[in-house]
Amino acid sequence: MLPIAACGRPSEILVERVPAVTPMDFERRYRRASKPVVFTDLIPKWKAWRRWSHKYFHDVWREHKVPVLPTRGKLGQYNPSKGYVFPEMRMADAVDRLQQGGHESVYIMVPLDRYMRGLLDEVDVPPYCAGHVGFRSRLWISGVDIGVRLHREFPENLICQVSGVKEITLYPSEEWHHLYAFPNTAPVPTFCQVDLEDGEPPDPVRFPRYAQARRATVRIEPGDMLFMPSRWWHQSRTIEDSVTITFWWAAGVYETIMRAARRVGLKPSV
Repeated sequence: MLPIAACGRPSEILVERVPAVTPMDFERRYRRASKPVVFTDLIPKWKAWRRWSHKYFHDVWREHKVPVLPTRGKLGQYNPSKGYVFPEMRMADAVDRLQQGGHESVYIMVPLDRYMRGLLDEVDVPPYCAGHVGFRSRLWISGVDIGVRLHREFPENLICQVSGVKEITLYPSEEWHHLYAFPNTAPVPTFCQVDLEDGEPPDPVRFPRYAQARRATVRIEPGDMLFMPSRWWHQSRTIEDSVTITFWWAAGVYETIMRAARRVGLKPSV
């Protein structure tokens, strides 16, 4: 069992790297404890292993329309009046565009419940989330040095790195004050004012509380599956051309709320 620690600071949280555990142990040791962990031996059993790459999606799925997030600099573009906008492109065109790089590019983000039917046949849905309320998955294809802004989600999340390398910085949910999170009434209440665009700490004059934030910096490589607990803040940066698939699901209080909503005829989504 090897911990991951990026900088050795007192505020640094260690994240274990372990072989897969049973679903019961996962619930007890990680999910209920809201504790991140990296599983090292599940993805190499997939059909997608050693298969998924930028070239594979360019050649095999080339004609499929997929949503993309336009990027400027190193982060996805955000429109203050519309939020994030995801135009569609042919997969081949989108891969060509992200491989060109430059100041303006794209980040391919594909909800697999609506696009690319059949792709999930190439993976084994992890037992920790299979069949759970609110289950959904998304494919992420990115070029070097592209990332997403610091934010959080309410579902539990398994981040599965099939090819390439990413660096992900995680913060426990209670660190919102140190991260200068936007208020719940803001247009983007799940995002923060702080960003680590260059992998460096933010301006200490503008964001003095950030230095007190506890964090974990995790480098995920091909075959790594990172469990990120519900409501943990996170920001990612692509180190090498990358293909990632994520699995989200509801658990705990969030699952109870979703089940109650469905009983009265609502259709909530994670």
